[in-house]
Amino acid sequence: EVLEYIKVREEKPIPGVMPILAGLGSPQEMKIHDEKWHTESFMWGNSRHRRRDFWTEEVEKAWTETMKNARMRLISCYNCSLKCAATISIPGVKTYMMKCFSKLTYTMAAMSDLDFGLRIAQRATEYGVDAFSTPQVMAFALELYENDILTDDDMPGLPSDNEERFYWLLDRIVRREGIGDVLAKGTYWAAKEIGKGAEEYAHNNIKKHEQMPLKLSMLNPIYFLMYCTGEKINITQIEGQFPQMPFPTREEREEFVKDWFQVPDEKFK
Repeated sequence: EVLEYIKVREEKPIPGVMPILAGLGSPQEMKIHDEKWHTESFMWGNSRHRRRDFWTEEVEKAWTETMKNARMRLISCYNCSLKCAATISIPGVKTYMMKCFSKLTYTMAAMSDLDFGLRIAQRATEYGVDAFSTPQVMAFALELYENDILTDDDMPGLPSDNEERFYWLLDRIVRREGIGDVLAKGTYWAAKEIGKGAEEYAHNNIKKHEQMPLKLSMLNPIYFLMYCTGEKINITQIEGQFPQMPFPTREEREEFVKDWFQVPDEKFK
């Protein structure tokens, strides 16, 4: 039954939503190159900055070329046809598997470009760290450094180049060396240990854990409840069953619920 529905949804994408979420499975970020919604709606840096006019024609062209050159082929989980993941191969970097929003988490945390994100994600994947938490922890550390809460004494040898700083922090977090031993505990607990006002910078936590940088400048009670009570420590698997942004007209809402196959209860319609 599930396999049959996969075919139906592939032939009939959900109307009125961003392309990467119009089908089933993980967001199709390996297949689709339009990242306007993520890059302009999600927050950059330490879940701090929203860049509303980021996705220009020049960025789209450059990032599409980067992804096409890096992506070897689309792949699926066993017995599934969705192909949510891809094998990524970049010159000088070992081939690895990527899927979903990990495509952008390091890029956006470092305020950098897609090439950097794909390269550092390979090392992070080899290390086995979480692609949602780790970039925020590193961006959090650099924000503390920029505001003199962490100093050169805390991070001796920190490179001056922004991208190299992320590699430097990643290595130390994984090896739990120096400040990396503190940061490996996550922003909530690291802030308490660092003190000196660091708690104010650990601002994107639910359940004392880093969340997706989803601050869209609007209140979304359903999503807040899902994240607070969900089965996972950060992103929840059921979030994909609800519209991520409200439909502007009643007609669009009615059209959506006609085909809302995953609705947990009819009362939500």
